[in-house]
Amino acid sequence: LDDLRYYTPPANADAMHYQVEALELTRAALPRDKGLIGFVGGPLTLYVFAVEGSHKGDISSALAGLHDGRFDGFMEKLIDLLVENVALQAKTNPDVIAVLDSCAGELDVPTFEEKYLPYLKVFFDKCREKHPEMPLLYYAKKTDATYWNHFTDLPIEGLGIDWTPDMAETLKNWSDRFALQGNFPPDVMTLPPEECLPKLHAWFEKMAAVAPEHRKGWICGLGHGVLPTTPEDNVRQFVKLSREYF
Repeated sequence: LDDLRYYTPPANADAMHYQVEALELTRAALPRDKGLIGFVGGPLTLYVFAVEGSHKGDISSALAGLHDGRFDGFMEKLIDLLVENVALQAKTNPDVIAVLDSCAGELDVPTFEEKYLPYLKVFFDKCREKHPEMPLLYYAKKTDATYWNHFTDLPIEGLGIDWTPDMAETLKNWSDRFALQGNFPPDVMTLPPEECLPKLHAWFEKMAAVAPEHRKGWICGLGHGVLPTTPEDNVRQFVKLSREYF
């Protein structure tokens, strides 16, 4: 807890201006019909990384901080800076800004609702005040509908889904509330191409069978990022099939 005394975040987000430059260069290199997504880390995930150094292994010390004041102290220092970070990226007019919260599902639902959701709402509300027209997407790894029921009051347009929920059913039940992103399993993408391809076809066939009114607003993609061991051929096949099926 005493370590919070030594944590002095930048007074503003100018130290992250390189993000603006990266987004501007990327936008200039992309055709105008291609979307551009900005992103920041989720508040809980940034807290866990600050305490543990990563999201790998035992993070029990970080989670204990939700009850001993460390988490609250970190949020008080972080939230406004993170809002400024979103505002900085929003000036470049990306199509959406994603908030990637890989640690969201490490909290059970009651703890998420009691300890984290109030900070998450303050964060998104402040982002919305600064940039009312900027679409916001929240990716909350390891969550499902028992969590999403608590997201309906957040001022977000999109929800990122990891690879565990059934995406076809999720679209049927949630596409009237959020644009949905995901959720092909990233570990399947690491298979040899001849093993991955049939699984890609099966998934795309299942998704193509979903009624168009439920697929409206769906962002086809993985349930998490591309892993270092993913063969490039699999990525190319994913993109190719997404265009052929849809």
